[in-house]
Amino acid sequence: FPVFYTNNWNNAEKFLVDGDEVDLKYDTYYALKFDCDDEVELTFDDESTFTVDVSGQGKLFVRFGTAADEAIVAANPGVKMHFVNFNGAKFNRVGEFFLNCEDLEGNLFLYQVNADGTLSEVAGAEWDESDEGFYFNTRVLESYVFADAELVNPVVEAPVVEAPAVTNPTTGA
Repeated sequence: FPVFYTNNWNNAEKFLVDGDEVDLKYDTYYALKFDCDDEVELTFDDESTFTVDVSGQGKLFVRFGTAADEAIVAANPGVKMHFVNFNGAKFNRVGEFFLNCEDLEGNLFLYQVNADGTLSEVAGAEWDESDEGFYFNTRVLESYVFADAELVNPVVEAPVVEAPAVTNPTTGA
Protein backbone atom coordinates (compact mmCIF):
# COMPACT_ATOMS: atom_id res chain seq x y z
CA PHE A 1 0.00 0.00 0.00
CA PRO A 2 1.87 3.10 -1.18
CA VAL A 3 1.84 6.34 0.81
CA PHE A 4 1.41 9.47 -1.28
CA TYR A 5 2.67 12.82 -0.02
CA THR A 6 1.19 15.93 -1.58
CA ASN A 7 4.67 16.79 -2.83
CA ASN A 8 5.54 13.42 -4.31
CA TRP A 9 6.83 12.36 -7.72
CA ASN A 10 3.79 10.05 -8.00
CA ASN A 11 1.23 12.85 -7.89
CA ALA A 12 3.16 16.04 -8.66
CA GLU A 13 5.31 16.03 -11.78
CA LYS A 14 7.22 19.01 -10.39
CA PHE A 15 8.97 16.79 -7.82
CA LEU A 16 10.25 14.32 -10.37
CA VAL A 17 13.57 16.14 -10.53
CA ASP A 18 14.88 16.21 -14.08
CA GLY A 19 17.90 18.50 -13.77
CA ASP A 20 16.14 21.82 -13.41
CA GLU A 21 16.06 23.99 -10.33
CA VAL A 22 13.57 22.74 -7.72
CA ASP A 23 11.87 25.18 -5.32
CA LEU A 24 11.06 23.81 -1.86
CA LYS A 25 8.78 25.65 0.57
CA TYR A 26 9.31 25.63 4.33
CA ASP A 27 7.23 23.47 6.66
CA THR A 28 6.57 21.01 3.83
CA TYR A 29 7.37 17.35 3.25
CA TYR A 30 8.80 16.29 -0.12
CA ALA A 31 9.30 12.85 -1.60
CA LEU A 32 11.78 13.45 -4.43
CA LYS A 33 12.79 11.15 -7.24
CA PHE A 34 15.75 12.12 -9.39
CA ASP A 35 15.22 11.34 -13.08
CA CYS A 36 18.61 12.61 -14.18
CA ASP A 37 22.30 12.09 -13.62
CA ASP A 38 23.23 15.75 -13.43
CA GLU A 39 23.88 18.44 -10.89
CA VAL A 40 20.65 19.90 -9.49
CA GLU A 41 19.97 22.94 -7.37
CA LEU A 42 17.39 22.78 -4.60
CA THR A 43 16.23 26.28 -3.69
CA PHE A 44 14.48 27.00 -0.41
CA ASP A 45 11.99 29.74 0.55
CA ASP A 46 14.67 31.80 2.27
CA GLU A 47 16.76 31.78 -0.95
CA SER A 48 19.22 29.26 0.45
CA THR A 49 20.39 26.64 -2.05
CA PHE A 50 21.86 23.14 -2.10
CA THR A 51 23.67 22.16 -5.29
CA VAL A 52 24.56 18.50 -5.66
CA ASP A 53 25.29 15.86 -8.32
CA VAL A 54 22.44 13.33 -8.14
CA SER A 55 23.98 10.66 -10.38
CA GLY A 56 22.59 7.36 -9.12
CA GLN A 57 20.67 9.08 -6.31
CA GLY A 58 17.74 7.07 -5.02
CA LYS A 59 14.40 8.41 -3.87
CA LEU A 60 14.73 10.89 -1.03
CA PHE A 61 12.44 12.26 1.64
CA VAL A 62 13.18 15.91 2.50
CA ARG A 63 11.54 18.10 5.12
CA PHE A 64 12.45 21.77 5.37
CA GLY A 65 11.30 23.88 8.32
CA THR A 66 12.15 27.00 10.29
CA ALA A 67 10.88 26.22 13.81
CA ALA A 68 13.05 27.57 16.62
CA ASP A 69 14.60 25.25 19.18
CA GLU A 70 13.14 26.64 22.41
CA ALA A 71 16.01 25.37 24.60
CA ILE A 72 18.58 27.23 22.46
CA VAL A 73 16.45 30.39 22.45
CA ALA A 74 16.01 30.22 26.25
CA ALA A 75 19.76 29.73 26.80
CA ASN A 76 20.56 32.81 24.67
CA PRO A 77 18.18 35.66 25.65
CA GLY A 78 18.34 38.79 23.50
CA VAL A 79 20.17 37.12 20.60
CA LYS A 80 18.57 37.30 17.16
CA MET A 81 18.51 33.84 15.60
CA HIS A 82 17.18 32.12 12.51
CA PHE A 83 16.69 28.35 12.37
CA VAL A 84 16.78 26.21 9.22
CA ASN A 85 15.79 22.62 9.92
CA PHE A 86 16.03 19.54 7.75
CA ASN A 87 15.28 15.91 8.50
CA GLY A 88 18.80 14.60 7.92
CA ALA A 89 18.23 13.71 4.25
CA LYS A 90 21.39 11.95 2.98
CA PHE A 91 22.64 12.39 -0.55
CA ASN A 92 25.04 10.01 -2.31
CA ARG A 93 27.50 12.82 -2.96
CA VAL A 94 28.76 15.91 -1.20
CA GLY A 95 27.11 19.11 -2.40
CA GLU A 96 27.51 22.83 -1.74
CA PHE A 97 25.04 24.42 0.66
CA PHE A 98 24.52 28.18 0.63
CA LEU A 99 22.70 29.40 3.74
CA ASN A 100 21.23 32.85 3.12
CA CYS A 101 21.62 35.14 6.15
CA GLU A 102 20.57 38.52 4.76
CA ASP A 103 17.86 38.90 7.42
CA LEU A 104 20.45 39.47 10.17
CA GLU A 105 23.10 42.18 10.29
CA GLY A 106 26.48 42.45 11.98
CA ASN A 107 28.82 39.62 12.85
CA LEU A 108 27.04 36.36 12.24
CA PHE A 109 27.70 32.95 13.72
CA LEU A 110 26.61 29.61 12.26
CA TYR A 111 26.00 26.42 14.24
CA GLN A 112 24.67 22.95 13.56
CA VAL A 113 21.93 21.82 15.92
CA ASN A 114 22.78 18.24 16.89
CA ALA A 115 20.24 15.48 17.54
CA ASP A 116 20.73 15.89 21.32
CA GLY A 117 19.91 19.63 21.14
CA THR A 118 23.49 20.86 21.54
CA LEU A 119 25.31 23.17 19.15
CA SER A 120 28.49 22.51 17.20
CA GLU A 121 30.60 24.29 14.62
CA VAL A 122 29.73 23.72 10.95
CA ALA A 123 32.97 22.32 9.54
CA GLY A 124 34.38 24.34 6.67
CA ALA A 125 31.67 27.04 6.69
CA GLU A 126 32.83 30.29 5.13
CA TRP A 127 31.09 33.67 5.22
CA ASP A 128 30.60 35.41 1.87
CA GLU A 129 30.09 39.15 2.34
CA SER A 130 28.75 39.82 -1.17
CA ASP A 131 26.19 36.99 -1.07
CA GLU A 132 25.37 37.61 2.63
CA GLY A 133 25.51 33.99 3.63
CA PHE A 134 27.56 30.97 4.56
CA TYR A 135 28.88 28.37 2.11
CA PHE A 136 29.84 24.87 3.21
CA ASN A 137 29.99 21.35 1.80
CA THR A 138 27.82 18.56 3.13
CA ARG A 139 26.20 15.30 2.17
CA VAL A 140 23.51 15.41 4.85
CA LEU A 141 20.96 18.21 5.30
CA GLU A 142 20.87 18.79 9.07
CA SER A 143 19.43 21.55 11.27
CA TYR A 144 21.27 24.86 11.51
CA VAL A 145 20.98 28.16 13.37
CA PHE A 146 22.66 31.44 12.58
CA ALA A 147 22.77 34.26 15.09
CA ASP A 148 24.01 37.83 15.54
CA ALA A 149 26.08 36.80 18.59
CA GLU A 150 27.95 33.73 19.81
CA LEU A 151 25.55 31.18 21.26
CA VAL A 152 25.76 29.26 24.50
CA ASN A 153 24.89 25.58 24.44
CA PRO A 154 21.65 24.87 26.26
CA VAL A 155 21.79 22.72 29.35
CA VAL A 156 20.76 19.30 28.15
CA GLU A 157 19.55 17.13 30.99
CA ALA A 158 20.23 13.43 30.70
CA PRO A 159 17.13 11.32 31.24
CA VAL A 160 16.88 9.80 34.69
CA VAL A 161 16.70 6.03 34.50
CA GLU A 162 15.80 4.26 37.71
CA ALA A 163 16.91 0.70 38.24
CA PRO A 164 14.00 -1.68 38.71
CA ALA A 165 13.43 -2.98 42.22
CA VAL A 166 14.93 -6.44 42.61
CA THR A 167 13.16 -8.91 44.86
CA ASN A 168 14.39 -12.25 46.00
CA PRO A 169 11.41 -14.60 46.19
CA THR A 170 13.15 -17.09 48.49
CA THR A 171 13.83 -14.54 51.23
CA GLY A 172 10.95 -12.16 50.59
CA ALA A 173 13.36 -9.23 50.25
